Amino acid sequence: MALHLPWAGDFAARVLGSPGGVLFVLSFLVWAVFQVEKSRFGPRLFKFLPALVWVYFLPMLATTLGVLPKASPVYKDFQLYLLPGALLLLLATADLRSVKDLGLPAVLMFFAGSLGIFIGALVSLSVLGPILPEGAWRGFGALSGSWIGGSANMVGLQAVFETPPGLFGQMVVVDTVVGYTWIGLLISLASRQKKIDRFLGADRSLLEDARERVEGMDLGGKEGMDLPAAAGIAFLGLGVAPLCMGVGKLMPEIQGRVNHFAWGILLISILGVLLSFTPVRKLKSKGGDQVGYAGIYLMLAGVGAQADLSSILGSPALVLAGAIWISIHALVLLAAARLLKAPLFFLAVGSTANIGGPASAPLVATVYRADLAPVGLILAVLGNTVGYYMGYLTGEACRLVAGG
Repeated sequence: MALHLPWAGDFAARVLGSPGGVLFVLSFLVWAVFQVEKSRFGPRLFKFLPALVWVYFLPMLATTLGVLPKASPVYKDFQLYLLPGALLLLLATADLRSVKDLGLPAVLMFFAGSLGIFIGALVSLSVLGPILPEGAWRGFGALSGSWIGGSANMVGLQAVFETPPGLFGQMVVVDTVVGYTWIGLLISLASRQKKIDRFLGADRSLLEDARERVEGMDLGGKEGMDLPAAAGIAFLGLGVAPLCMGVGKLMPEIQGRVNHFAWGILLISILGVLLSFTPVRKLKSKGGDQVGYAGIYLMLAGVGAQADLSSILGSPALVLAGAIWISIHALVLLAAARLLKAPLFFLAVGSTANIGGPASAPLVATVYRADLAPVGLILAVLGNTVGYYMGYLTGEACRLVAGG
């Protein structure tokens, strides 16, 4: 016989439904995901469903089960305060100076991949537009951020394009199914790279040139956070970022195109890039970038908590659109590789620096050539930096195609 305690359910609803309770559950879930990821079960559990997916879907499941409320002031506060601070930290700690030392083939192949994402989005939206969900261009805008640099850009553009949580969840599915299938294919081609390079007419001496370039690079290391660094991180995230958002409110709105929030994020992205060329970037060695990523994943959890499980199961057309999108990205990269005589290594790493971002590009580079792992890392930094701008441009172009 079950013990019925009506006050317990009411107590849980009051506590977990409060801002403090919501923040507790979301931060616990994010913490738990990364604790499991680094455990001995992590490699198997996260092999096909990366942390991005778990951080989004577990809060959504919690909302579906009634543990979390679908509406809470915490979610809005995340967008207004957490997201800007996290983005500023990630951009300010990016070492963009190292990009110029990579050599032209690596950088050009990265931007060829970005161009492929831009073209692929427009083509797939044009072809499948009539069978896609209403307002699909907003989801395309968010996903283009992820596919040009990684999840931080996706979360930022979700807020800028006001992508509904349900549609955003569907784009997370597309990102996982299509994006990681493509990355898996690139990894499988590593064992055939010499044969493919002959087909491409590639100049494999470019690989040795890249190796010589990265040998002398100082990519820095982790020193551990101290009080001055923690104060600096807090100043950027809790002081400078909100100030930029305040300035954004003073900027003129362009109706239907650029609102005050978008102005604020644009100011943060510009300031972040400028700060990355100053000593502020050294906060990376103190963990500033990790604080930024923690904020992004907490923001992502908040987006997931606003979605409903049934709302993400419904659109196989979006997966098809994603497949067309990635196929065009691949074709543009193949054309660029033939034109530049670039080995398959640069195609694979240039692609994953776009599609996978910092989590995948160094891994794929290592699979192809372990001594060239820094190439993947640096291109991922480039993607993380330019992804917001190029993703925004792609989303606006998708808006025009959709007639939004």
